[in-house]
Amino acid sequence: ALNKAKALAPKSPWPWWGLVQSVLQEHPTGKLPVAERDRLTAMLKNALNLFPAEAGFYYYLGRVLHRSDDTSQYEEGTRALMTSAIQHGCRQGGGFAPADYQLALHYHSAQDYDRAYHHYLGVLESVSGGRYSREVNRQLRRLVP
Repeated sequence: ALNKAKALAPKSPWPWWGLVQSVLQEHPTGKLPVAERDRLTAMLKNALNLFPAEAGFYYYLGRVLHRSDDTSQYEEGTRALMTSAIQHGCRQGGGFAPADYQLALHYHSAQDYDRAYHHYLGVLESVSGGRYSREVNRQLRRLVP
C-alpha cells in the first residue's frame, strides 16, 4: 500500500504518515517489539531523508525511540523530540505541544525539574485548554508544591 501511495504522490508525506500511524495503533502503549521498533525507525529515518522539514516525523521518531530499552536510542529519541519542537516552533511561530509534553515528561522522570518546567510552560503557551493543557496543569501541581 505504501509503494502504491508513494507512486501516486511521490512528493507527499501523507503515505508515510499513514503507515507510521497504522503501526503505532497496533501497539498503542508500552514497549514496541524490537522488530517493529527497528522497522519504524528505519521508515521514519527514510521519511526524514525525503522530508527533512516535517517536524512530525522527528516527533514520531522520538516517540518510537523513547519506547526502547536501549539507552542510546532513548537519548536519540530525546534529540528527535527536541528537533521536532524547535522546527515546528520556528515554522509556526509557537511550540509543538506533543513534543514539548513528551520532553517535559522525560525531564520530569529524570528529576531535571527546571527543564521539565520549561517544557511544561511551552505546552501551555502553544495550546490553551485541551488535553495537553489539562495534563500539564496536573503535572505542574505535582512539580511545584
